[in-house]
Amino acid sequence: MNTMVETSTLFMFIGATALLIAIPGPVVGLIMSETLKHGMRFGFMVSLGAGTIAIIFLSLYIAGAAPLFATLEDYFDLIRYLGVGYLLYLGLTSILSANKDHEEIHIQARKPFDAYKSALFITASSPKTILFFAAFFPQFIDNSVDVTEQLIVLSGVFLLTSVSMDSCWVLIAGRARKYLSLPGMHKRLDIISGCILCIAASVLLFIQN
Repeated sequence: MNTMVETSTLFMFIGATALLIAIPGPVVGLIMSETLKHGMRFGFMVSLGAGTIAIIFLSLYIAGAAPLFATLEDYFDLIRYLGVGYLLYLGLTSILSANKDHEEIHIQARKPFDAYKSALFITASSPKTILFFAAFFPQFIDNSVDVTEQLIVLSGVFLLTSVSMDSCWVLIAGRARKYLSLPGMHKRLDIISGCILCIAASVLLFIQN
């Protein structure tokens, strides 16, 4: 019995996934901010952190945990508000740092792993993602063949598409950083990064209401 996903279905899934991921959200805001302020390595670490949470959520979905998450929906807003607060904290800290000496700021050595941890927290603060999977994936599932194998294939494609598109945001921000990092532009870079994070917080606050 054929258990592979149909080629036409796979292409439709990739297209639909790409359209959904192309809409900027909190993770994209964090990617842009970290890349602009600290470099592309930090942006890629954000992408890796978001991918890590995606793997966990996808694994839970494949294991059939979506109904369990539905029973915990009343707690999702509290988790989301924590994510909003954290993004606002990062954004305001960046904006306020524009008034400090730039060399002094960089002595405080932010590490790429800090960006990874931030991505873990921000991505996990949107637990309704697993409920999105529960609504999105079944549209591309053929119930006449092995459902689990199809879910694994589609999950892998979703993850690959997501990480690839997040990496594109890193490259875009990395290119912009070359111009914004010119002498005398550091304060402006801090303000831009902070504003992006504050916008990302607003998106996380309202996008799921």
